[in-house]
Amino acid sequence: MEGCVCGGSLSALVNGSPTVEVTIGRGLKQGDPLAPSLFLIAVEGLRLLMTRALDMNLFKGLQLGGEGPLISLLQFADDTLIIGEATMQNLWCLKAILRCFELISGMRINFHKSSVVGIHSGEDFTELAASFLHCKLGQLPFKHLGLPLGANPRKLATWRPILDGLRKRLSSWKHRYLSIGGRVTLINAVLNAMPIHFLSFFKAPNSVIKEIVAIQRDFLWRGVKDGSKIPWVKWETVCKSKDKGGLGIKDVRLFNWALLGKWVWRCMISPRTIWAKVLQGRYGCIESFPKTPNVDKRDSWWWKDIVWVIQQGNYWLDEKIERCIGDGSSTRFWEDKWIGGLRLLDVFPRLYSFAFDPLSMVGHNGNWEGSTWLWQVKWRREPFVHEEGSVNTLIEMLQEIQIFSSKQDQWRWICDKDGVFSVKSAYSWLQHSMGGELSYSSDFILVTKSLWKCKAPIKCLVFCWQVFMNAFPCKSLLQVRGVEVENNLCSLCSLFIEDPIHLFLMCPMAFNIWLSVANWLEVEVVLPNSLTSLYLYWTNLGIYKKSKQCFKVVWVSVIWSLWLHRNGIIFQQGVMDCKEVLDNIKMRSWKWIKSSVPGCSFSYSNWYFSPRLCIS
Repeated sequence: MEGCVCGGSLSALVNGSPTVEVTIGRGLKQGDPLAPSLFLIAVEGLRLLMTRALDMNLFKGLQLGGEGPLISLLQFADDTLIIGEATMQNLWCLKAILRCFELISGMRINFHKSSVVGIHSGEDFTELAASFLHCKLGQLPFKHLGLPLGANPRKLATWRPILDGLRKRLSSWKHRYLSIGGRVTLINAVLNAMPIHFLSFFKAPNSVIKEIVAIQRDFLWRGVKDGSKIPWVKWETVCKSKDKGGLGIKDVRLFNWALLGKWVWRCMISPRTIWAKVLQGRYGCIESFPKTPNVDKRDSWWWKDIVWVIQQGNYWLDEKIERCIGDGSSTRFWEDKWIGGLRLLDVFPRLYSFAFDPLSMVGHNGNWEGSTWLWQVKWRREPFVHEEGSVNTLIEMLQEIQIFSSKQDQWRWICDKDGVFSVKSAYSWLQHSMGGELSYSSDFILVTKSLWKCKAPIKCLVFCWQVFMNAFPCKSLLQVRGVEVENNLCSLCSLFIEDPIHLFLMCPMAFNIWLSVANWLEVEVVLPNSLTSLYLYWTNLGIYKKSKQCFKVVWVSVIWSLWLHRNGIIFQQGVMDCKEVLDNIKMRSWKWIKSSVPGCSFSYSNWYFSPRLCIS
């Protein structure tokens, strides 16, 4: 590393000719792979100086708990927290450390951007420290790495910057230019991304969740600014995954729980990290996370919220975490879940009551004889006759478990095939276990799973989803929601009430369009009496994968073209023209297929006159 930083030479081009080479005393060439880490290498000197000061007992850090680690310096890139006791000796030592660091590294501390924050140190001493170090006087809460340290996450004021940021981001968008498909995409990409930093650390209060949901719901349904705000579908349904009948927008509450669950998982798999040691020293053994941790009224709000989250849904996190046995040296025989997803103390409470050591490890209940592991569970007394059946059952269960002498025990997340916790898998499990199931027919579930794989524009797919949900502004549905309409007759035929099935299927005009499209595609069809059945029937007309995809696109194109033509008749005083609708269907389907379906490079004329040949 020293050779990279202090070695090498360079020369400059003057009028196209290189000058005499100059030896580099300290620096990196442009493009050097070490360049991104140069700052981290430099500030490593500050850590070494602080470590030396601690070893010489010149600087005293903060001891957390009786057995917790000693904290004095926390660094992340160019953000640094120096933590210590409120004494003049610490101030003199800190000033000397910072001055030495300036001389060694060549980087000067910007005291105008630095602050001194006192916690139970007295206002007089804090003011003295700020004056002594020539920096600002700070107070809790203050912002560090984007989070307000010392703030109460249960107060709405803590979340106000996030809520204001969401509203500000939305106000900059021109709503009139975003379709509902674009709004769905924007919600998933932006509105769920902006508060994720806060949600991954703090439990959001119900009032904050309601406000975030209100912002999202209002943005999704209002269309143009100050326009209609009819919430066509319940928000709980909208937040379901697409294959369960929703739009796949994140449920903020469950997503917040999944994000916080990751902290618990990290504590369990990495108990030796400094932050995990801090929690262990302050709140107790990390291995007790999945169970009921003791919460003291003096504990931090953050810790209380973490405990509250993992206790929800009958301890949802504990239900899906188990031990994967290696040598059995770190897994508790009776109290951990390591055999069939069960705790032996719950399965055999009677046996547990007279176990020789209730806190023993798995590896303490057997011995190796050569390369064979033999189970030998120890008891405080001989089992009674009526207890022998339970003992035999326990031994049979143990015989199915294999012990590996060269492998360590590990935690395993059941919801992932690799056994590793992820927010995605945790959120899916929470949705399944706590979100509730929607009561839809099996045909509807098949339709929703297939619809989102169609290669049509997202705005058209969202509209088709609304059609299947009976949640779009046709006349009969507007009347149901209390909107006055001039008349509720079909805009295409003016003969029957305009409801979803009539508008897109039973209307004589729509029926003729479907028959014309079938004739154009050279297929014989028998049109069913429901839109879900029509979709499943129509999309199965294709034999191969490509042809099935093309039939899906054509189906969506028919629905979308009928809807646009219906709107043209209402708002632009148009007239019903079946040939125009059919031509639009052909043009739209060709554009969508050509741009999205692999292997479809046919011309529009070929598609117009011989579609069957193009997709066969």
